Amino acid sequence: MAEESARSPCIFLLRHTPLTGADGVCYGRSELPLADTSTHDMANVVATLPAFDRIISSPSQRCRELALAAYRAQQGRAVAPTFDARWLEIDFGRWEGLSWDAVPRAELDAWAADTWNYAPGGGESARELYARVAESLQDLRTATQGTRTLVVTHGGPLRAATVMVQRLGFAEHFNIRAEPGAWVELPL
Repeated sequence: MAEESARSPCIFLLRHTPLTGADGVCYGRSELPLADTSTHDMANVVATLPAFDRIISSPSQRCRELALAAYRAQQGRAVAPTFDARWLEIDFGRWEGLSWDAVPRAELDAWAADTWNYAPGGGESARELYARVAESLQDLRTATQGTRTLVVTHGGPLRAATVMVQRLGFAEHFNIRAEPGAWVELPL
């Protein structure tokens, strides 16, 4: 029984490891370099992961590298990663790469007033982020019955998937911890 529950179908949502130059910067889709400690960081994260059957990853470089490290660590026990843009971080549009202090105050206030519908910087709203993550989760439920899938992603999609699978309200989105290198197991 314990072995059966240990291998029950689920997803492991894993956030990429720390970046260089991210402090105080709006960087949703921006490609920032991995921290100088990335090799060590990735090895530590991968060592904590339970066994999985397949890997899906955001196509961003910071996620691709971690997905490939996780794949190599499985030594042939999982299929090679596939890359799915639905697991990309939220698109901050023209805010990308700006320091948070450089984002116009009126725009920040508009986003804070309606985070669900407002597209920061003309990019993507939380509603749009949730729609693409929900679509991917549905595909995972359909296509991966009986398997354990590692999804290497970003803080926004990790929080969105957690809110949806645990049937929380959107208000809980920003209360979910999603530190770089952290992972969470969710039932499918």
